[in-house]
Amino acid sequence: MLKLAELYAATAEYTRPDYVKKASAEDFGVGFPAGRDQVPKIGNEYFPIHTRAAVWASAARLLQKRAVATHAPEREQLNEASLAIEKRAQYFGIDGDLRKLVAEYVFQLTPSREGDEGMRNEDYAYVRKTAGEEIREYPIKKEADVRAAAEYLQKYADSFSLPERRMMSRRILLKSGNLAMEFDSDTQYFLEKQAGQGTCSTEAAADLLRTRSEVWRKNLTPFQLTTKLAQLIEHVANTPQTEVGAMNLERDKLAEFIDHWDTEFEVKHRYGKDIERPEDVLFSVTRSKLAEARNNLVQTQAGEMFDRRDLAKLDYDKVAAAIGEDWADACVKNGSFDHNELADLIPTIPRPDMAQLSTLIKSAGVQPVAYAPEARPARRTTAEWLALCHSVSTQNP
Repeated sequence: MLKLAELYAATAEYTRPDYVKKASAEDFGVGFPAGRDQVPKIGNEYFPIHTRAAVWASAARLLQKRAVATHAPEREQLNEASLAIEKRAQYFGIDGDLRKLVAEYVFQLTPSREGDEGMRNEDYAYVRKTAGEEIREYPIKKEADVRAAAEYLQKYADSFSLPERRMMSRRILLKSGNLAMEFDSDTQYFLEKQAGQGTCSTEAAADLLRTRSEVWRKNLTPFQLTTKLAQLIEHVANTPQTEVGAMNLERDKLAEFIDHWDTEFEVKHRYGKDIERPEDVLFSVTRSKLAEARNNLVQTQAGEMFDRRDLAKLDYDKVAAAIGEDWADACVKNGSFDHNELADLIPTIPRPDMAQLSTLIKSAGVQPVAYAPEARPARRTTAEWLALCHSVSTQNP
């Protein structure tokens, strides 16, 4: 039997997407015979999954039942139902909404540490206005709160939009500074990237866009989007590295642009597999990372700064082919190639040779960590990418 009242009541406990708010009784399963577009029966209750709203509502109801389930057979049934609902959510393209639902459910299970009285906006990681009402979530008044909020955001990052993660991370970092507390290096790095408090080479930013042009290729039919993407690639690729300050705001906008179309084209499930999150590239060189790497930086005569540890990706044959055996021989220590010897030599390598070596280093997936003020990398042509974007708009998916 479908318990519509219980199903709909379950949705009221969470922040409902618009398609759930506007759903009709039929969208939730009224009028459909039991067993049709349903997940396995649990007790005397079916969970409809024939529409987006039904999938989301069934997930909310399932979370309620999971919280009180005590017997192993029932828990096993709930796990089977969860898999069916997750699969259907992917079909409707709302798996991101389900992750956010689960994140909200988990946070509601966290005991409240204190009342709202005396709490200011700065004591919350999430502050937003909805229909004229101010909503404040995830308290960060005390150090324990701040650490809990940071851990929560790190665990459920994909449940929030990029602007939401940026806002929350910035508030958490600001509060941690006010409380004179420190995070472990991984958490600090994560928060700084999410907050947009970092930079990257213009080459890395342009390469990110070029990669996305391939990932989105079959979807790039709107002429305006292909034109905008082409313009972005050209602009980023031709921005002098020394103008990093002017690029900061643009990186925020660029990250949001990529995040938006990753969502529209449903490729976020590939994050961490074959494509990178925009913030992991655009804000990869954070203040904490730069400080951590400072003692390991080596600077070329052209002003590029590499982390010596990254040079371990090179070997004798590659270096010899790029700049000659004499230089490669100078990097041999105790009978084998030593990347630290190469690092020590880099400041002395003449610009023409270093240009060849720099190309080799970048081909190994290593980008400069920073640039000296006088460094201005040569602008790269974008003709082939403009042509690609044009061809995308004229081809069928």
